[in-house]
Amino acid sequence: DSDIYIYLIDLRTGETIYKTDPQIDGYVLEFNYFGDRYYLLDQITKELKEYDVKTKEFKRIVKGIISSSDSSLVGFNYTSHSLMFRNGNTGVLLDSFKIPNTPNTPLFHVSSTGYEFSIDSRYFLFGLYDPLNSSTSYYYIYDRQSREIIWQKTLYEHESLRYQFFNTSNKIAFAEEVQLPEDDKVYSYIRIFDPDTRTIVKDIKLSEYPCSGFALGMDDKRLVYQLFDPEVYNVNHIYNNEKNIFEAFRFKVPGSLTLIDTNVIYSYIGYGLAAYKFDSTVFIEENGGQEETSIYPNPTTQNATIELKSIDIGKSWILSDVSGGLIRQGKIEAESSLNIDLAEFARGTYYITIIGANEQRTYKLIKQ
Repeated sequence: DSDIYIYLIDLRTGETIYKTDPQIDGYVLEFNYFGDRYYLLDQITKELKEYDVKTKEFKRIVKGIISSSDSSLVGFNYTSHSLMFRNGNTGVLLDSFKIPNTPNTPLFHVSSTGYEFSIDSRYFLFGLYDPLNSSTSYYYIYDRQSREIIWQKTLYEHESLRYQFFNTSNKIAFAEEVQLPEDDKVYSYIRIFDPDTRTIVKDIKLSEYPCSGFALGMDDKRLVYQLFDPEVYNVNHIYNNEKNIFEAFRFKVPGSLTLIDTNVIYSYIGYGLAAYKFDSTVFIEENGGQEETSIYPNPTTQNATIELKSIDIGKSWILSDVSGGLIRQGKIEAESSLNIDLAEFARGTYYITIIGANEQRTYKLIKQ
């Protein structure tokens, strides 16, 4: 049907906490900082309602979602262009801060992306934009202790803020295409900013291709990133942030990378969210440095044949296009080879990924 449903899922347990009712619910649906409350915007009353995750019991009407470790709520005054911090439980105003040098217009808005506290809630990242000049947006980090802006970044049309706060400290990582003094041209970097010292403490040089996104592990020891490489699509690279090295293993997950924690990677495939077990130690020791294998179909039959191993029985396979869109999937039974009929497919590049519990390998199918 034409109705759109949104699901709130606890990725730790796989439990569906809530499924929206398109006739009643709005689209604000997320957990609080502690994970014990979730929030719904009532489409009829326009009120934001707080519910208990375990009991699903309605708790109260709230002014905002508690996304900080000290239970603070933050709002934006569109007239004065000020941040308003309140106690999320009592509503008492804790602090207000007027953002300097903003355009003199009440239309100035808070950006919907990039709106987050650091791990100890001292630092607050937020973005602003003028709807009358949407080609430019501004992002800031506000120090709630010293009451000052300590970091600012201007983004122009078609640029996006690719960032993540660390999970174990106040540091923030952000992707940037920049030419540093030692460079001969622009390269993509992941740069790590420490708000406690107000300095860039690390520059991770990635490639001559832009970084399309990255995600830190929950312990901040590894990060996974993707590049806008015209020759290779949806390939994930690993940087060991603890050892300061790029790990040899690369892997392909159909769809776009969403996030990674210590053991699981989540990615979008078509209209679904898929989860993959991730054990970097096993991957690196057994499959380090593995490259893609290119396969061309038989020019007469247009069949592409992939030879299987006995250990492949019971594994899954996924056929995807270069954008990561799911085309076909299946499970390997007792066959010795996997035959893919490309007769009705357009010329181009496709990918077959064989997925096991502790191994994943990808073949590139090229139809000429």
